[in-house]
Amino acid sequence: MLTGDKVETATCIAISTCIKHKSNKMFFMRDIKDLKEVGQKLTDYEKMSETVLFIDGTTLETVLSDIETEKRFFKSTTLGPAVCVCRCSPT
Repeated sequence: MLTGDKVETATCIAISTCIKHKSNKMFFMRDIKDLKEVGQKLTDYEKMSETVLFIDGTTLETVLSDIETEKRFFKSTTLGPAVCVCRCSPT
């Protein structure tokens, strides 16, 4: 799910539309501008199962700034039930 909404609003939308099922956990990546921190968060996320990832536009921009991090991000997140990108703009 891609949305311009705040993380809290996007979380409510994901729950109410059943993108996030009752059995799913939630994992948040927000306001991260450091690639090393993104790497650590991805390591934490990769250890989880049945977890919906919520990521904001700032953090996604950081992820996409490095090709290796981008590859790892897509490899990790495609194994989860859903990814919700919040505070996302079309630019």
